[in-house]
This record gives sequence, structure tokens and C-alpha cells, in this order.
Amino acid sequence: MKSLSEVVYKGDLVSRFFCTSDTSTDDYVLPLPTPWWSRRYEYPWAGSFLETGYRVLDAACGISHPFKFCIAAACDAYACDLDTRITDEDAIIRDVIADFGSCNNGLPGNDAQEDLRRSIRKLNRTQANITALPYEDKFFNRVFCISVLEHMPREDMLKALKEFRRVLKPDGLIILTFDVPTISTALFANIVQASDLSFAGAFDPQVTKDTVTTNMYGGLSCFRAVLKC
Repeated sequence: MKSLSEVVYKGDLVSRFFCTSDTSTDDYVLPLPTPWWSRRYEYPWAGSFLETGYRVLDAACGISHPFKFCIAAACDAYACDLDTRITDEDAIIRDVIADFGSCNNGLPGNDAQEDLRRSIRKLNRTQANITALPYEDKFFNRVFCISVLEHMPREDMLKALKEFRRVLKPDGLIILTFDVPTISTALFANIVQASDLSFAGAFDPQVTKDTVTTNMYGGLSCFRAVLKC
């Protein structure tokens, strides 16, 4: 497993599509499976917003997904998911092995698994729906939500953003990504406005020749956004 210092980069507040010139990695805590085409860009960018001592949430974190293991290395880290396995350490390990075991000859032995278990134990893990978060108001410095919104109906996206706003400290940031055209940038901007959030930096919905795309899943690009209260 990589240390936090090996995966953190300078943050960028511009909300835009990922470009081929952006920092990317094939190995973020764990070697990333080929179908996880956007995570190579999402994780390094999102990780750049971590700071030691922050209280942060990985919202709808997934079970095997490694971003939560990174935040556990430096922050007061919380992770929630609708899947009940999020509270079961052994179930998380099994899912990591299932998803990553065929990558680069799999997990490098028992030592790596013990490192992973230590990261899991540092996480405050809760089974929860992001439309109704079980946290108090103004609790987090950062809320992360990586490639989740595209799996939700519009009304639930709005509920989730309102919940992120509720649990965010006044000077905090919401860091999220989503697939386009599953969600259009115009729809997303409307939902942001309806949730009483705003973009922390410039909002640039333009697709360029350098926009990262995949032919998988019918053809997708990935948009990143930074929001504030």
C-alpha cells in the first residue's frame, strides 16, 4: 500500500472534465482494475484536498474502493455506504481480494492485508443512505462523493447534496465526480443551485479534444466538481 505522501497532489478548485494532461495513476493504495477507467484521475485529484487533522467523509464509499483507505491515513475519517458490508471488516477484505486480486499478481501477501485491516479499523464506518446522513450539522471539513450521483434519480441527487451541505462546516468543501452523459452538466448545475450550494471555483462545462473519455459503458466522460456552502 502507498503512503498518503505518495498519492496526494495540489488541489484544483475548477469544476470541469478531467483532461489527459491531469495527474493520473494506475496504482492508488491498490492497483486499479482496468474497468475503473476514471478512478485513475479521480483519486489523485480528490486526494489533493486532504489535510492532516481534517474530519472527512467518503459518502457512498463502496466496499473495496480504496479512496477511504487513503483518507484513513491522515484524517479523522468517516465512510458510509448503503451496502451493509461496510461495517464488516472481513467482508471488506473479501471484496478487495475479489476486485483487486487479479491486478498485478494480486495483493502482495499477508503483510499488505494487515496494512489494509489497520486502515479499515481507523475508519468510522456506518451503513447509511447519503440522502439521510446520520451525522450532526456542520460536522465535516470535507465531503467526498466519487462517481455516485450518476446511479441516483434526480430527486435523490438533490437530497444528497442538501445533506452534504447540512453536514459540512462553513469553510468546508464538497469534492465529487460523476459520469457524463449519464448526468448532464446543465442538470448538475441546476441541482447545485437548488441545493443552495455554489461552485468553489470556476465552472467550465466545455468538452475539449483533451477530455478523458472511454468507449466502455456506451461512451463516457468524467466531470469533477468542488462545491461550498
